Amino acid sequence: MALHGVNFSIDPGQVLGVVGQRGAGKSTLFQILCGLTAPSSGEIVWEGTRIAFTDATQTRRLGIESTYQYPLLAENLNVLDNVFLGKEVAHLSPLNIWPNEAEMLVAARKFFHEFRMPPEIVFQSPRVLSNEQKQVVALAKALIQPAKLVLLDDPLAALSYERQQKMLIKIKNLAAQNVSVILSSDDLNHIFAVTDYILVLYQGAQVTLRKTAETTAREVVELIVGSNRRERVTPVIWAFENYYTAQQQAEDLRRS
Repeated sequence: MALHGVNFSIDPGQVLGVVGQRGAGKSTLFQILCGLTAPSSGEIVWEGTRIAFTDATQTRRLGIESTYQYPLLAENLNVLDNVFLGKEVAHLSPLNIWPNEAEMLVAARKFFHEFRMPPEIVFQSPRVLSNEQKQVVALAKALIQPAKLVLLDDPLAALSYERQQKMLIKIKNLAAQNVSVILSSDDLNHIFAVTDYILVLYQGAQVTLRKTAETTAREVVELIVGSNRRERVTPVIWAFENYYTAQQQAEDLRRS
């Protein structure tokens, strides 16, 4: 999907939501911001300097961490190695450097405990994990160490209702620590729960950038579907609202 006319800024501690129909260009935007795709025009300014992102390693060095709609994990490594791949915690001495596995284990298990994952998951292969577990591992990989900007390309869809709520709290805590977050989600309840601004994309173009507190779900849906006709907007609103309610009911049943 080609993007054009996309223009926004984000300050430390702000959360920006990105919404749009399938094919609107959300994932393309995230791929550009994390260095996986090079833009053919336009510019990205990072901390006052124009930057040409060339790969994900470069963005990580700048303090930008990313998760993707479909987690990218190395299946030949265990979970712990995946979480700290490329940013291992090390012992330093005048003569040698070697991984500090004990410290990495403590940090990883603390993160997984927050998401009610078993401690032994750190030694498992991604091959044996469920889609939800893989997404939590990908989130740990992005969030286990401090970052300046976190890009979350629809990571909540794979999570249970309970873990979605934990992740929303995590996003609020990141913002409170002056970390910027850009979140893509098809669930407007998530977007309205944690964002300061909402960026709406439609067929590869930016439709609007609005303060979350100054808009409504119906207005956003009208922009997402490109129409204010009731027969197009009302079913989408109904789907959003009832999907969220169904998630809550399913979680209550599971607990019972």
